[in-house]
Amino acid sequence: MLAPTPCPPNTSSRAENAYLSNCETIVSCDEGQFFNIDTEACDTCPAGYYCDGDNEKVLCAQGTYCEAGAIEETDCPLGKTAYFGSGSESECFDCPVGMRLDSDDKCVLCSAGYYCPDPTTTDKNYCGSGTYCPLNSAQPSYCPEFTDAGF
Repeated sequence: MLAPTPCPPNTSSRAENAYLSNCETIVSCDEGQFFNIDTEACDTCPAGYYCDGDNEKVLCAQGTYCEAGAIEETDCPLGKTAYFGSGSESECFDCPVGMRLDSDDKCVLCSAGYYCPDPTTTDKNYCGSGTYCPLNSAQPSYCPEFTDAGF
């Protein structure tokens, strides 16, 4: 006996243990919508996701937000960032210390070996002799006595 095979993308089956021969083509959803398998209908893309017209919802990336019905991510305002899956501009917050702005004024983590005390600039400061700076450092840490970071 053959094992059930999942239906390919943009198809569905009403049978619980479907075989490829039972799959039916799904109606294509408009941009800003996704195909809801539970209701077998197109639904508005929820906040925190965007739906670009291929029937699936995609989680919004860090530093962006997506309002309900979004077809693409919207960048947070300059100097601000947001967590994955943010659903409105109000969820964007100031870049915290230990981050800095990149050349596009987006918040990025401070590189290991550097510290970034001012998240409103592109500056990153080199961690000097006798100190170390892991990724996302806001200030250098001093090496324990009789050790050196090797810089």
